[in-house]
Amino acid sequence: MSASLDGGSGDDLLTARGVLHLSLTGGTGADTFVLTAQQYRTFLEGTRAFLNADNSYTSVAVGPTVITDFEVGAGKDVLDCSELLKNAALAYDGTNPFTTGFLTLTQSGKDTEVSFDADGGAGSANRAETIAVLKNVLVTDLQAGNFSPNYSPDGSLPVLSYSWGAHTLLNAVDLLANGLAVTTDVNGAANLGVVTSKTLVLTASRAVPAAESTATDQAVNLQDAIAILKMIVGLDVNGAGKALSPYQAYAADYDGNGKVELSDAIGVLKHVVGLDAPTPQWLFFNELDTAVPGKANLLPGSVPGLSADLSGSGPIHVGLVGVLRGDVDGSYAGAAGALDLDTDATHANYFTLLLAAHKELSPSQFGVYPYP
Repeated sequence: MSASLDGGSGDDLLTARGVLHLSLTGGTGADTFVLTAQQYRTFLEGTRAFLNADNSYTSVAVGPTVITDFEVGAGKDVLDCSELLKNAALAYDGTNPFTTGFLTLTQSGKDTEVSFDADGGAGSANRAETIAVLKNVLVTDLQAGNFSPNYSPDGSLPVLSYSWGAHTLLNAVDLLANGLAVTTDVNGAANLGVVTSKTLVLTASRAVPAAESTATDQAVNLQDAIAILKMIVGLDVNGAGKALSPYQAYAADYDGNGKVELSDAIGVLKHVVGLDAPTPQWLFFNELDTAVPGKANLLPGSVPGLSADLSGSGPIHVGLVGVLRGDVDGSYAGAAGALDLDTDATHANYFTLLLAAHKELSPSQFGVYPYP
């Protein structure tokens, strides 16, 4: 009738089926709590009557799964609703289950109640049932990374923009998507609001802020011209054992003709000495674009359009990689005091988590050397 599971230390996966009163405790570590279709059906079957030795009956009401120590935040605990949505939801199409009414979060005192509606907000055959309680958790503290599928519980789609080499968080990036225009803040962040489509198409641009004009000019320097020449003759650009990043190929294509050539090195040298030359400009890439890793060569081609697949498990956010044309070694670090992914606690272990979730990406793509 009742069961309590305690994961103890370490990263644990906790789940149970057919239990009337279920309590889950993850303990220390980043734990995953799985809500299953079978446990949901057990809930729907309601109160049970059990026969006692004296032929009397004891009624036991069913209750939601209670999670006693759910930890919120990036890289913390996860409430896995994937199997529940796959096997208990009716006509779930893989989009955000919070915006479509399959999942709802409600604050109840100090706790968060998780409700599931099998036919979503558009259906009327089923009603929302509270299937789990997260003890001492505020709804407002829960993030997309605390759920699988990892959609934002408020239905919004956050964007994070950073430079490929120094991982500087880029402010003043102008974004346009679904008719909404937003600009990233000093944390490199912006929010595109509620996005219900399965595919996002957006544009991104960044004019060099006045406070960064000097830093931008200095980032495109003699070392970058030398790096372009090394690329052309086949020498290591980053040193032994450090692969070329595709973003370096795009940066090296200083004139934007899709090829890395001697004219690009000459253009950078002209910029360095103040002669007429192309102005360094920002390019942006979806960090999950699977076509980009194969562009680490002398023929990167044109910059791909920006789009994101929001179907299936969905991204936690849209990550935009900024490349400053001409800055081949990725030395751009912004104005004094600029934040970066590597030291900002809000994005702890960013690349470790990104690369673990997307094996098709390469650490060297993001200038991460060495990588365990």
